[in-house]
Amino acid sequence: VLADTGLVVTAEMSIEEWVAVPNHPRYQGMVGYGWDHAKRSGPVVLEAQRQVVGVEYNGGFYKLNGHRRGALWASGELRAPASVYVTIYRVNNKQEFDGLYGTFNNATSGAQYHKIAGALRECGLSLTSKRLRYGYILTALNIALRGTSRAHQDKANTPPIDVYKAVRVFSRELELLDSVDPQPDVFYNGVIAAGLIALTLHPETGLEFFRKLSAKEGNKRDGMMDPIEAVLTQIHTMKSQRSAWITAQQEDLCGRTLQAFTVWQEGEDSAGEYWVRAMVRPLDYELLIRRVRELKQIASARDL
Repeated sequence: VLADTGLVVTAEMSIEEWVAVPNHPRYQGMVGYGWDHAKRSGPVVLEAQRQVVGVEYNGGFYKLNGHRRGALWASGELRAPASVYVTIYRVNNKQEFDGLYGTFNNATSGAQYHKIAGALRECGLSLTSKRLRYGYILTALNIALRGTSRAHQDKANTPPIDVYKAVRVFSRELELLDSVDPQPDVFYNGVIAAGLIALTLHPETGLEFFRKLSAKEGNKRDGMMDPIEAVLTQIHTMKSQRSAWITAQQEDLCGRTLQAFTVWQEGEDSAGEYWVRAMVRPLDYELLIRRVRELKQIASARDL
């Protein structure tokens, strides 16, 4: 498992494991997947075919795509990669289970994440951390650029972000975050969004905060928590309540992480809220996002 938000899991699987996963009951045959040409293609196509999607429902795990590739790998007609990277969606009812299959087999759902992976390559970013290198940061990019996840934006009047441009805008910050080996169980999208904002505004001093978060170097004193420990405790609470997958929680987590970062920067002597007994309060980060957009010279860009 590379990342787990509660609703979505990203994992690496062997080819044998993927081939053994049963097809979704609505799967109607191996048509229209177009992977035969991969026999004659180069390394980019070979890497792309490693990306597959599954669904977890009612105790079972099923393929949503990658059916044809699995069969071609099993038969030896297509050279099998060392492993596959699978995005697994957890659903709670039959309507979601069937609807998700229709989504992936009638449209290009998930394409945004593949675009992010392509954008990382286009920018020459060779990220090495398990959390960042596969590009599952779409919600983080939306929050860092617009303050909310795509689910909470006015879709009728606001186009989706251009993920290629978004990755390019935050390429330096992504490199910085990657350098602290961000751990998947801490760096949820809300924390990553906070990192992108904080490292844009404070690139020299901000990295140590996120290194401490990744290493879980929080401190307690007389029943009180420092800013690092307060964020870690907030994340632990989200996990225990199984609410980490809710996008509104990621927006809230971004605000709390930024508040903790602000207090941490001010230092123990100058900040009245450095040591806290309860969760750190969320910061309204709308002004910070405006400053980020101004610094990045994208203040009026509608596709960012």
